[in-house]
Amino acid sequence: MHEFVSHHAMLAMALYLSIVFVGNIPVGNLRSRYRRLSRQWSRCLYIPLTISIILRHFLEISTHVIPFVIVAVFAGQFIGTRLNIFGEVESAEPEPEA
Repeated sequence: MHEFVSHHAMLAMALYLSIVFVGNIPVGNLRSRYRRLSRQWSRCLYIPLTISIILRHFLEISTHVIPFVIVAVFAGQFIGTRLNIFGEVESAEPEPEA
């Protein structure tokens, strides 16, 4: 017999993936401001992953959703790097005068 996922479980997974995706957009924007592979850059990547794992355990969502979570995290981070949410970062160096 086929195993069907209940409507409640599907709704919980969709809500969870939406939260993970939307929550990673501002973090991706913040990550774009740091030098690649620096400590801050890595924290912007691994802290949201850890939070999503804790949230998945709290909501009792199956481990079968993990590949979709990874896609949602990286998609949110990618979109966040492309958006200018917090405005331009002013550089500490003065612009050269012409």
